[in-house]
Amino acid sequence: MTRALLAEDRAILEFLLTKQFSGQEQLVSQLEHVQVTGPSCSCGCDSVGLVVDRAIPPAHVEERVPTEAFGRDPAGTVVGVLLHVIDGYMADLEFYSASDVTRFGRPTIDSLRLAEWSVADNRGVRTLVNPHPLEEG
Repeated sequence: MTRALLAEDRAILEFLLTKQFSGQEQLVSQLEHVQVTGPSCSCGCDSVGLVVDRAIPPAHVEERVPTEAFGRDPAGTVVGVLLHVIDGYMADLEFYSASDVTRFGRPTIDSLRLAEWSVADNRGVRTLVNPHPLEEG
């Protein structure tokens, strides 16, 4: 059984979709048609599965995770947020602890910052360019 996006779900997705990338405009148009399918992880985190009406055109993204962010939950834990896109459709909104904490909440909207990565080096390794929230204290 699916449910509509909560205001918090939508706000996080809208923030993630402020990043410019191939397929971004198409994903923004999917926002009006995305539903939550329920928890997408069994660890107890707030990650949720997403489904979009397939009558909506797919996005032409170059990576499975075209946008991500970091922020702090209300307790101050640094939390990462990933938007997974499969076959051109939003498929998962993933939250993970960026520290050793196993229990964490969703990051507050005002703490979110888009992650910016370097171009891959000759070994395929990319590094985070903008300061990580852990470094800010």
